[in-house]
Amino acid sequence: MNAMLAIEFAALAFLLSCSAFFSSAETAMFSLNTLQVHRLRRTRPGKANLIEGLLAKPTRLLSTVLIGNTLVNIAAAALGYVIAENLFPSKGEVVSIPAMTLLLLLFGEVAPKRLAMARPETLSIRYASFLKWLIDVSTPLRVVLENVTRFLQRHMESREQGLTEDEFLTVVEVGEEEGVLDREERIMVDGIIRLEETQASDVMTPRVDLAGIDLDDPVEQSRKMAKSVTFRYLPVYRGSLDHAEGFLDVPRFLLAGSNDLHGAMIPPFFVPETAPLDTLLATFQKEHRRVAYVVDEFGGTAGLITRGDILEEIAADVDNEYGDKQPALQQIQPGRWLVDGSTSLEDINYELDTNLDAEGADRIAGWVTAQAERIPRTGEVFEAQGCRVTVQRVRHNRVTLVLLDKISDVAREDEKE
Repeated sequence: MNAMLAIEFAALAFLLSCSAFFSSAETAMFSLNTLQVHRLRRTRPGKANLIEGLLAKPTRLLSTVLIGNTLVNIAAAALGYVIAENLFPSKGEVVSIPAMTLLLLLFGEVAPKRLAMARPETLSIRYASFLKWLIDVSTPLRVVLENVTRFLQRHMESREQGLTEDEFLTVVEVGEEEGVLDREERIMVDGIIRLEETQASDVMTPRVDLAGIDLDDPVEQSRKMAKSVTFRYLPVYRGSLDHAEGFLDVPRFLLAGSNDLHGAMIPPFFVPETAPLDTLLATFQKEHRRVAYVVDEFGGTAGLITRGDILEEIAADVDNEYGDKQPALQQIQPGRWLVDGSTSLEDINYELDTNLDAEGADRIAGWVTAQAERIPRTGEVFEAQGCRVTVQRVRHNRVTLVLLDKISDVAREDEKE
């Protein structure tokens, strides 16, 4: 009985030594940096080459170490129970669980890993050959386990979800607070995020504001039109904007010094109103385009969009290639803003923390018209959804400028006064 117990204790000590080996080997090998490997190459070139070969395939090395460590720890725990049951009949579990937990933590994990962190080069040299042999021996089992792991990883990755938009915005806010992003960079990141939710119809120059060249008009009139504009591209059509023929490259046409419109034209390019701006920007880049017609659901021309219009959403100070700055909100006093009629409701709600919404309307001009249920007149005031809007200017039956007050903010200012 005593001899058997001695053998069991010796076997347990051997298993603990194996656990210490695997733990220290993992820490030593993966603690080596490039400088240490370079130093080993000068003193022990053979071992250095072997170590570099092992580290070149870290997954294979780590799998082998983890398999070995797991097997010896399980065996040590089982043997510890047998010894405890022999020494303390009917109390083996009570004794072995805390005892083996302490032994494995102390001699199988903590102590060997601390030693390996202190002497990674020395231990790596001693372990390299044996680790290479273990990798070769454990290949069948390791390959099976790695294939199972890859299958489970693919299965889990299909269910993984990245950061939600709110979580990503929180990351951006923290980045700005910590100084990783400055204010301008934060504005650009917000703009990039919003591209996915913004459609071409939200930023296009609407049809009623387009100036273009009708091929049925005299060439002299077309040249006069080209000289009068300050933007690069002019829509070219025949009879109506619904019959687009392309775009006139104004600088090329004027510099050519001839009346050859077709020589300075580029082919038309059409995009739907619902095209998201992130996809549209990628399309512009891929197709080497700078301007496109925006068409409605019936195929008619709804407006025109340029690459600059999209970049304007990312950086507010990027010039619009069609000549003008995009509509902006201008705060004239606390709780009060001067708003261009073509500003999208999405932009207003985002910037002012409001909830303006009207069926069939995506711009403030449409929202005002929906509240009035007719074409409003200059000076008319409408209150709805927590805001008061005063019509400042109407042009061609379209609201072009409004004064917007957040009623709650105005009430607070009145209380202060």
